[in-house]
Amino acid sequence: MAGDVVMFVDSEELPVAEAKTMALQLERHGLVQVSRDFSGRDTQVFLTDDGLLAAGELRALQADSVARFIHACEAVLHWLFETGRGRNLVEVMAFVEAPGSYFAGDSLSVDEILGALEHLAQRSSSAARRRIRTPQLRSKPK
Repeated sequence: MAGDVVMFVDSEELPVAEAKTMALQLERHGLVQVSRDFSGRDTQVFLTDDGLLAAGELRALQADSVARFIHACEAVLHWLFETGRGRNLVEVMAFVEAPGSYFAGDSLSVDEILGALEHLAQRSSSAARRRIRTPQLRSKPK
């Protein structure tokens, strides 16, 4: 699995220092085994059995469309609240750059983000209609 790790670091354009830190954190959690040569210059990283299981679980989570949708709705709502506070307009597609636009290490698609926005808008609209239809309850004078 060492070749896969090298390809990952290259494809993600991770700086060497960041890749080393990530490998050490994963090693601390028992997900990888880090093997160094005597000079300390050459390092290889191998997935452990636990790491292989965790990678499989992560892939399954990434493929769970319901979990992705729930995350997208919650993350967009949170981001809108934090970003839009005190502002009339918010550039919604700027959410793509926010940390919340990732789910289980995988970026949400534009369609997933737009679907979450549509769902939140419909939910807000139906809540407003319910408030209009609900008669105001007044307490009786004593």
